[in-house]
Amino acid sequence: MGTGYWEYLLQSQGVDLISFDTNTIYPPEMRYSEILTSGPEMLEQFPDRVLFLAWPDIDESSTFSLDCLSYFRGDIILHVGELLGETLSANHWGQSTSRNFQLALAEDFCCLSRVKLPNWPGHLDSLTMWKRKNPQSVVCDGANFHYVNPKYRMYL
Repeated sequence: MGTGYWEYLLQSQGVDLISFDTNTIYPPEMRYSEILTSGPEMLEQFPDRVLFLAWPDIDESSTFSLDCLSYFRGDIILHVGELLGETLSANHWGQSTSRNFQLALAEDFCCLSRVKLPNWPGHLDSLTMWKRKNPQSVVCDGANFHYVNPKYRMYL
């Protein structure tokens, strides 16, 4: 979360959110919104919420995003950053979340929409929306098929 700028922008549009981070580098006077100092276990208290992750991992060894995924009980995840090989980085998993998180996300969630974002040089960030896969989906020749409402699918 860093300074809470994304959260500030979302709140200015009327979004009800709770921000938390284990990162305490930025003092309160440098933050755009209130950020609770807490770990991913906090997510168990909010099973009806959407999980929003914006560049949660500082490097490949970070487990913050994967820990969030393991505690999250909701159905929708919003992610800002690079994912699944869409990067200019030497690390083909990108610069914003670990390989392990990305594999777990793709295994348990389906990407509903993807919007390209303005980027700093050297980055290919996008905003993606993911929905938890239905456990009753159909498996056919190793592929997991499930219904996705087409009104949510958007690629810009």
